[in-house]
Amino acid sequence: MQVFVGPKLAVRIKKRLPLDVKPVLDVVESMDPLLASVIADETTLGVVYDRAGIAEVPFVVACRHYPHGSYPKAPEDRALRKRIYAKALWLFFRRLGYRPPALRYLLTYTAQSLR
Repeated sequence: MQVFVGPKLAVRIKKRLPLDVKPVLDVVESMDPLLASVIADETTLGVVYDRAGIAEVPFVVACRHYPHGSYPKAPEDRALRKRIYAKALWLFFRRLGYRPPALRYLLTYTAQSLR
C-alpha cells in the first residue's frame, strides 16, 4: 500500500505501483516559489500517475475549493493572475517533457501577455 499526503490531499493506493515522485518534485523545487505555488497538488500527482502508466484516475465530482493563505498572494489583476498561472504550467510541463500541454500554456501565456 502507498499513501500520499499533502496539505489538502490524501491518496491511498492498495496495490504497489512504480511511482517515481522525485523527477516531479525536482522540477517543482527548481521553480520560482511564486510560480511553483500556483501549481495544484492534483497536477503534480497526475503527472506522477501518468509516468507510472496509469491512464485513468478517480476524481471528485462537485467539490468546492476554499482559498487559504498557504501561498503568496497574487495581485488582484485577473489578467496578471492568468499570465502567472499559464507561465507556471508552461515551465512545469516543458521541464518534464510534456510537449502538448507545454505548447498550450505557452500560447496562453503569450496571448495573455499581448493584452
